[in-house]
Amino acid sequence: SGASKLYVGERGSTKSTASNYSLTAVGKVALPYASDVLYSTNGYGSTTRATCLSSEPNVSGNTKWQSNATESSRGPCSRGSWLIEYATNNKLNFWTMSAKAGSTNTAYYVIYSDSSGAIKFGSASSGWSVLPTVYLKQSIICTNCNVSTAGTSTNPWKLSLN
Repeated sequence: SGASKLYVGERGSTKSTASNYSLTAVGKVALPYASDVLYSTNGYGSTTRATCLSSEPNVSGNTKWQSNATESSRGPCSRGSWLIEYATNNKLNFWTMSAKAGSTNTAYYVIYSDSSGAIKFGSASSGWSVLPTVYLKQSIICTNCNVSTAGTSTNPWKLSLN
């Protein structure tokens, strides 16, 4: 369940389908998948990454992925996610390219200040931001890749081959 269930629905042999639109990236830059948001966590406090990855967001009563603009009010899985940290620090709600299974116009998005869930799904006609994403091969090493303090012209991320 959780991250692996979303991943299989996005990229596995049983991809979800939404209308006539492709759900896979064919270029070099795309939107992140919803499972990328789940995989971006290390957990927080006594909640492990494994617990977070097996926990499904958007389930009533599941507070592990709860989001809130106040860090101390966030669930441990959201609090340990660098993607959700980025969204919160920048007051950004953004789309993923993951469609909700069985729906023709509903997609997952990340919301930074909602007490009911950090990753949710809603009508694809809502005006959220997009977060261009580049997927790196495992042989790429990212040095100085702290989302809170790097990635600027004066403090850039540094990519190199392993």
